[in-house]
Amino acid sequence: MNRKTPLQLLVVLVVLHRVESYCFASAPTAGSNVCEYKGVQYKPGSFRIKEDCVDCTCSSAGVLSCCAYGIHAGVFQLPSGCKMRLHEDGCTGHAVRTNDETQPCDTPFVLG
Repeated sequence: MNRKTPLQLLVVLVVLHRVESYCFASAPTAGSNVCEYKGVQYKPGSFRIKEDCVDCTCSSAGVLSCCAYGIHAGVFQLPSGCKMRLHEDGCTGHAVRTNDETQPCDTPFVLG
């Protein structure tokens, strides 16, 4: 009897559904504990910038680190016959069949 191990399943999913994400960080703001992103200052803590689909954290030293999510997370590849349908937020979505968008794609791939 041949059973698939969880590792084998993970390898197959990674090969079939490739996603690459990205994160970035800023240099500390000299003499300040606030962070700046696109001209807006943020106090230390975590926050989401929905327009850019990024989750950010501002440290008490003024270092801003952000990671994109959803469609802005990076490059992704869906199986043949599938396309991405975006949700209202413009960042997240799910895979649907190209020939019938009412049908989900046979994939566990979700952007969110």
